[in-house]
Amino acid sequence: MHRSYASIGAASTLALVVALSPTQMTRSQTNAIAAPALVAIQFEPPAALPPPPIVRDPGSGRSQGGAGRGCNTDRAEEQPIPLVPLAAGSKNVRWGLTTAARPTFWFHTPEGIKDGALVVLALQDGTDKTSRRLTFQIPPNTPPAVLSLPIPASASPLQANTPYRWEIRLFCNSGDSNTQADPSIDAPIIFSGGIQRITPSAKLQRQLATAKTPLDRATAYASNGIWYDALTTLGLQVQGKQSIDSAIVRAWSDLLRQVDLEAAAAAPIAPCCASEK
Repeated sequence: MHRSYASIGAASTLALVVALSPTQMTRSQTNAIAAPALVAIQFEPPAALPPPPIVRDPGSGRSQGGAGRGCNTDRAEEQPIPLVPLAAGSKNVRWGLTTAARPTFWFHTPEGIKDGALVVLALQDGTDKTSRRLTFQIPPNTPPAVLSLPIPASASPLQANTPYRWEIRLFCNSGDSNTQADPSIDAPIIFSGGIQRITPSAKLQRQLATAKTPLDRATAYASNGIWYDALTTLGLQVQGKQSIDSAIVRAWSDLLRQVDLEAAAAAPIAPCCASEK
């Protein structure tokens, strides 16, 4: 099936959507909507709510075993990285909040995925047992881009006020596989972090009730420290769209730069991926 990804530009050379087919990537002419009055976005980390013990320090934050062929590189700095900020005072623990029952996880593939890849997303609750396991397929010849892993409506929701540890396993040499890869043959890249669903505060509920645009909603989430929702609100306004509000582009870029994820700030956002089961 042919996949088409739109492309845009902004005031700078920033491009956040790409045109992609199974065999090649092309960039189309910009079709951007003129931006309204600029709304500044500022992420305020939830300092009062540190990561719970279940969100363990992963050491290097990822394992690069078996990544050389399918993911194009063995260099650690060129491997995929989740778009989640580091917790305050930590060099390795990625952690954030959501109000969504079924949030979306985003990650950046700076070198693209040459041969396609199998992705496994698992979540553990405080019992240390895996409560959800989802698989996704990245198509071959995916260019350098930001990808999303949404929890589908068919999956059970996250429980409020319960911390979860998530783990993403990227099997870089399993692009043509429809089943779980064999780690002994295709050792995955592994990265992990934490997420906790909270009930929106009265302040946030008021802000969302008066928000007139997705940018207003993203700004409200960011100012209240709700990382996953702020990023997803912006990302969904770009992903797979032909016409993009340039203010959304700027807010997406600014949000990532504020948490030292600037390497992904100018990357395209690809309409991938959907859970297979």
